[in-house]
Amino acid sequence: MFQSALGFNLSNWEQLKQAILDTLSYHEATLTSETAFGKKYEALLSITGPNGRTVSVLTIWQFDRLPDGTFHHAPRLVTLYVP
Repeated sequence: MFQSALGFNLSNWEQLKQAILDTLSYHEATLTSETAFGKKYEALLSITGPNGRTVSVLTIWQFDRLPDGTFHHAPRLVTLYVP
């Protein structure tokens, strides 16, 4: 999907990573759920790919719950897709 929509593939995945990180701070993340594993947030990003197209990419992030019940200080990317 990322190849056809944006031109990202396994050979240039680091460019996708950088595009996400560059864009993330300009978009609001919304809390979507809290489970025993952590808090999940969604952020819808506008990403421009190597093919010049710009599409929306939904990213899901999680602040993992630590053994003491607090949450990790930084989120990790759980999944992303083109809606």
